Amino acid sequence: MSKQDVLDRTFALVEAAAAKGVRCPMSPPMGTLNSSALSALAREGRLRIEIFMHNWRVVTIMDGPHKGKQTQAAPAGKGSGKPYKIIYKDHVLMRRSRVASVGPF
Repeated sequence: MSKQDVLDRTFALVEAAAAKGVRCPMSPPMGTLNSSALSALAREGRLRIEIFMHNWRVVTIMDGPHKGKQTQAAPAGKGSGKPYKIIYKDHVLMRRSRVASVGPF
């Protein structure tokens, strides 16, 4: 399978998930995504990826007939309110989280 075939297959899987409003397909039954292909599509500007706690990904389609549609939003609560990483075109935004100290040191 060529690199372009992998990119096209990955885009099609994510686009189908966004069209249905379901979770980004990282494993079966929707399909297993190649994470490097997903990042490559984001850097091409075809997708925008937001990564939340517990590796929850919200992907926005930026190209094609489903432009603007997103995969399922991250669940509320459990500290997943803001993404810790956003990948889109030529930038990656990383947010630092605050870590509370526990116990005497």
